[in-house]
Amino acid sequence: EGGVNSTVEMLVVKKTSEVTLLVYNHDIPGSDIHAEEVVIRLDGASAYSTASITRIDNEHVNPKQKWMDLGSPAYPDRQQLEQIGKASQLKTKPFKLQTEDGIGLLKFSIPEHGIVEIKIKD
Repeated sequence: EGGVNSTVEMLVVKKTSEVTLLVYNHDIPGSDIHAEEVVIRLDGASAYSTASITRIDNEHVNPKQKWMDLGSPAYPDRQQLEQIGKASQLKTKPFKLQTEDGIGLLKFSIPEHGIVEIKIKD
């Protein structure tokens, strides 16, 4: 559910038994960007469907921030490189898909310049 001033857009890809939603919050000329609450309704969702969520934003998959948190070392040591490497990895988590009368409801927040991938499988 987007408003007139929303900076959130979405791309949907459907395979045989899987739907992937790529939701992103980016600068749109003439609009102020800010964190947004997102609500997506999916017709035909099953109570047996499972969902997962993967995020990229300032708090997820941000190796530069980890490097800065480590003091911005010019020559990171092995342990620091491991920490920076872990901070660059995507983490997929289960996501609750609410269903009622064949309609799925996804609710989540997305920060400025954030990207969210949600996969739904039957």
